[in-house]
Amino acid sequence: MKKGTLVFAIMLILTACSSTSDYHDESLDKKYLSEDWVRLSFDITEVGTTENIKVLDSSLPESFHPSAIQAVPKYKYEPKIVSGNSVKQIGQEVRLDFKSVGDGG
Repeated sequence: MKKGTLVFAIMLILTACSSTSDYHDESLDKKYLSEDWVRLSFDITEVGTTENIKVLDSSLPESFHPSAIQAVPKYKYEPKIVSGNSVKQIGQEVRLDFKSVGDGG
């Protein structure tokens, strides 16, 4: 009985994993993920966190901008030290590259 239950559970999982969806998100098309980028500006606080994050330029649709903005605070920076004190660094820039990890097919 336990073997039959296990087989049923495995079949149910495989069926759920192999189901397809009619939903298509154009932001996942290869034309957007091939080698695109978002360039951002931000400030580094006295403790090394980021703030005032803004998109400066992008090769991607605006739908990618929130993800890029959310990625910047995940990085931590060493604060700049001037005369023994940490100081805020304003107007730092970074470019985040979005590259396809699939085979495009």
